Parts: sequence; C-alpha cells; structure tokens
Amino acid sequence: MKTRSGATGKYAFSGVQGVKKIRRGGKARELDALKTLYDIDDTVLCTLLGISPRTLVRRREDGTVNKTELDRVATLHLVMRDAVELFEGDREKARRWLKRPARALEHQCPIDLLDTEAGIRMVRDLIGQLEHGVYA
Repeated sequence: MKTRSGATGKYAFSGVQGVKKIRRGGKARELDALKTLYDIDDTVLCTLLGISPRTLVRRREDGTVNKTELDRVATLHLVMRDAVELFEGDREKARRWLKRPARALEHQCPIDLLDTEAGIRMVRDLIGQLEHGVYA
C-alpha cells in the first residue's frame, strides 16, 4: 500500500512508535479528532468505535481511551488517509464519498461498513482498486 504523507496530516500511529502509542492507550481528545476528521456525530462515532454513548461520555469525563479503542481510532485514521489520497488531498470530497452509497459495496455507504474489521478491509480494498482504475 502506498504511504503518501500529508493527506490527513502527519500520521500519528505509524511504525513501531505508533504501535507503542496504541498499547499505552491515549487521550479522549483522539475521539473528538476522529469525529471532526469524518464530520460525524456522536452516534456514528460510537458505532464506528463499538462503544455505547455512555462509554463515550465516561471516556470524555476521565480523558482517556483504552488500547482497543485507540487501535480502532488509528485504523479509522488510515481509512480517511486513504480516502483523502484517492481524492488527491481533498478531505471534503473524501468525506462525501465515504457517506455516499457505492455500487462496488452493494450500494452501501463506505462509512457504514467501518464498524467491523471486515468492512474496513473492504473499503480500503475498494479505495485501492479505484486508485488503480478498476472501478473507474
């Protein structure tokens, strides 16, 4: 997979240092950064992270996220990075594409598949195919 930098800013979870950062857990602000990145509300954020709204409130209150949650945040950052790269750095186009039904995904919106690892792989695979003109 290509690793262009700068599409969504410096990728904070890359390399061995990124893995170490995920293992330590992180700050709750990572959740709101993801919310802003995708331009989504708390309900969608909870779905993508696999947490309840009450858990989201607790994370914000105590200011931390656990390893599993931060790992999902890191993965979702990768999806957005890939989508932004697909649209040559245009984050808004990437956001719109993620929220629009895709024929190659059986008319599901890519964002609606990002709550599972299998769905994340499907979306990232589709992005790769689109970059190579498979679904042009």
